[in-house]
Amino acid sequence: LGPARGLAEEQKTEPVFHIDFSRYEPEKGTVRQWLSDEGFAFERDAADEDEIMLRFEDDLLHVRTEAPAFGLIHHEEDVKNVSRIRIRWGVSDFPEGASYERHVDNEALMVYVFFGHQELPSGSLFIPDSPYFIGLFLCDRDRVERPYKGNYYHDGGRFVCLGHPEPGQLVTSEFDLAESFTSFFDKQRVPAISGMSLEVDTSKSADHGHAAAFIQRIEFLE
Repeated sequence: LGPARGLAEEQKTEPVFHIDFSRYEPEKGTVRQWLSDEGFAFERDAADEDEIMLRFEDDLLHVRTEAPAFGLIHHEEDVKNVSRIRIRWGVSDFPEGASYERHVDNEALMVYVFFGHQELPSGSLFIPDSPYFIGLFLCDRDRVERPYKGNYYHDGGRFVCLGHPEPGQLVTSEFDLAESFTSFFDKQRVPAISGMSLEVDTSKSADHGHAAAFIQRIEFLE
């Protein structure tokens, strides 16, 4: 079955900056080659096409795992004058048992937004420090728009579920980055966006780490 209509109506506001995965054309090479040409870097398990599988179908970038995996597809670029984000995406197969409420911090697909360049401690000697970030994901059980803390990055990271779509449903999520940043981190000034990542984490979920999601477009709005 194809993706259903989204949960939210798509707005017409022109983005300050956007990443449109539907622009991919097979003539431009493999999906991974195209993403690399667009400025994305593959980190951890995302660098292994057998661990985190990517394909393009129906104007959507599909991401799938069939075993426990953790990987990032990172895009680093400064973007100023952004207050909101809009994402067109969905989940085909939620990681079984994943829940920030229950400390199983996994997701089929997360969009990280990084703020500024100040490196904050991760809380572990074995995990690199990071700028402030907000991680956005779709879930099937956690509370919507609650800022969860993960196992690390308590000073500079929060994780927020943006909705409970049905499996296979294409939805449009919109989120106020600026207002949330000042609230989550008790700050008055919001640093410029310094990068974003697509992340997949099924390292602790059940069902042998199976998960699948898709994404069409990310827009940063004034």
